[in-house]
Amino acid sequence: MATNTIPNSQMKTMTSPPWKVGELAGRTGMSVEELTSMLNVDSGLQGLSGVSNDMRTVSGAAADGNARAQLALDVFVHRLSKAIAGLVVGLQRIDALVFTGGIGENSALVRSLVLSRLGFLGLAIDTNRNDTVHGDGDITAAGTSVRTVVVTAREDLQIAGEARLVHGTP
Repeated sequence: MATNTIPNSQMKTMTSPPWKVGELAGRTGMSVEELTSMLNVDSGLQGLSGVSNDMRTVSGAAADGNARAQLALDVFVHRLSKAIAGLVVGLQRIDALVFTGGIGENSALVRSLVLSRLGFLGLAIDTNRNDTVHGDGDITAAGTSVRTVVVTAREDLQIAGEARLVHGTP
C-alpha cells in the first residue's frame, strides 16, 4: 500500500483551485463582479471567438472565415472529444454515445467533428441521418458496432417531476 509522503499542509495548497475570485480581484485590481462576469460570460466560446457564446453563431462565423471563431470551434470539439475518450477509458468500453442538450441536439457540425476524432472507439455516423435528424434519432453508420444517438433533453419534464416531488404530488 502506497503512503502519502506529501505533508497535509502542502497537500491542501496543491488541491485548492489555482484561483479564487477574491484573491484574483486583489491581484488584478478588478472587482469581484467584474471577475465573475469575465469568468462566466466573457470566457469560453465568447472569449475565444470574439463573436458569441452561442455555438450557432460561432460555427456560422467560422464557416465565413473568422479565424477566432474557428479556433473556438476547434477548442470546443477537442475538449469534448477528449472528455468522451477519457470517460471511455474509465468505463473500459462504450456501448453508445448520446448527444443531447442544445449543442448535442442541434449541431450536426459539432457531432460530425467530434465523431471524426473518435473513430478509434468504433464510432461512426451516417452523414445523411446526422444532417437531417430532428428530435430523437439514431445517427449510427451502417456496420458500426457502437450506436450514436441524438436525444431531446426534455428538461421541462424533469422540472415538472421535481416540482411534483417538492409539492408531494404523484
